[in-house]
Amino acid sequence: MIKKYIFPLTLLVSTLISCSNEESTTTNPENENLFKSYKISRDAQGKYSIDYNVAEGAYSETNKDISNNTNGVYVFEGNATASKKASNNLELENNKINIEVFENNQQRRSITVEDEMIVMNKNSENSAFLTEYSLENLNEDEYILDFKVKEGINVVFDYNDEENIYEVHLKEGLSTGTTFTKVYKRIAGLPLKIDFVNYIKYESQSKSLNQEVSYRLHSRPRIGDVSYVY
Repeated sequence: MIKKYIFPLTLLVSTLISCSNEESTTTNPENENLFKSYKISRDAQGKYSIDYNVAEGAYSETNKDISNNTNGVYVFEGNATASKKASNNLELENNKINIEVFENNQQRRSITVEDEMIVMNKNSENSAFLTEYSLENLNEDEYILDFKVKEGINVVFDYNDEENIYEVHLKEGLSTGTTFTKVYKRIAGLPLKIDFVNYIKYESQSKSLNQEVSYRLHSRPRIGDVSYVY
């Protein structure tokens, strides 16, 4: 005698729905950013560093290519026990810092800084106005710029639409404080660029009281962030 087993229809439907939900919620690691966020900083002594976070279940390695002065950050899937946070000191070489970020050997981001070593001298153009700053990338398109200036420095935020550069103008004059924070949104399809524009006074050869003050614009530091989408 052959036994017949009858499964309730509701159980079959429930099983199919459960499988469908599991498939739809499965994360495709290839579509997830492994390099999640970063913060690049310059302290009051002029030393640079970068702190960054990687995705859960990912790990990072760093490598310095001396031939082209590039700091490589390589992020890979796997090694779930690895720390999600990392920090590295950066060195200015030829007044530049280059950082290239790779995810599973594909380049996803390029970060550049142009600056000059701080000289503890009152005549140093680099140390005249800006004392320290940091740029933090919260996600793919949002950034927070924090910085401090010396007393008596006027700060004006502007955007150079011809060159796609966010500018922070620093000039001796009426001051509204020494600590500032600015939130930036990356324009779709364009790199993020931020310049600190210093107004350096020309030394006048004339003693005329009616002579207008002249300035030379000196853009340092300059920060750039290019994101590659695949």
